Amino acid sequence: MSKFNKRLVEDVKKDLKASEEQKNIRNKYHIEADAEKIVVVRRNILKTMLTIVHILFNIIFFTLAIIGLAALIYPGSREELLKQINAVYLQLKVLLTIP
Repeated sequence: MSKFNKRLVEDVKKDLKASEEQKNIRNKYHIEADAEKIVVVRRNILKTMLTIVHILFNIIFFTLAIIGLAALIYPGSREELLKQINAVYLQLKVLLTIP
């Protein structure tokens, strides 16, 4: 008889947890529906992928900003950075000239 009561208590706890989750979902999305209806929230894979790509681009941008700042602060790396910028400028000038 003890197992029956334990299972019954677990079922009641699951029901209470499910109803609490439904209540939270209704509050989050401002849904005023009957308590008998179950609201299902599906995750959009495209939205999730875009969020991941956005986070990755933010990390890459932040890393490049730190590298650029370090290159401008230290004299040795600043010199090399200016040489590279000059080389890129000359290459672009050669490539963009119309013969």
